[in-house]
Amino acid sequence: PAELLVVGTRDDREALSRRFGATGFRTKDRPLPDDVDVVIETAGSADAARTAAGLLRRGGRLVLTGIPAPGADGLDPTDLVVRQLEVHTVFGAPPDAWAHTVRMFGAGLLDPLPLVTHELPLAEFPDAIELVGSGDPKVGKVLLRP
Repeated sequence: PAELLVVGTRDDREALSRRFGATGFRTKDRPLPDDVDVVIETAGSADAARTAAGLLRRGGRLVLTGIPAPGADGLDPTDLVVRQLEVHTVFGAPPDAWAHTVRMFGAGLLDPLPLVTHELPLAEFPDAIELVGSGDPKVGKVLLRP
């Protein structure tokens, strides 16, 4: 894309966003655009989905990859219809997507290590699960090793 804007909840995520290719970063409490072509929502909260939809131009495409809690208030169907938004969801991936991802790793184009905030031995699996479920914003990806 010509521009890659990351909308986050914490300013301390800007450097990591830019490391992964973002050309811009804003928290949702700052003015946000409303003319974006494609938005990929990854947080998995109903609020994030509403914010994501609000960024789109009429006829824009919304891709929801996060999974909100069951029963969460979410997107306004009237807004989706009136603004002619195209909505896609992602749960899992087809085999060709995995093959493409493996090729990207093999070519050295994807480096997920900056996302890893904790590395624990496999014997500490319960601790890893507790970390992931803690809700601590400083916990990113937890890597288990033998």
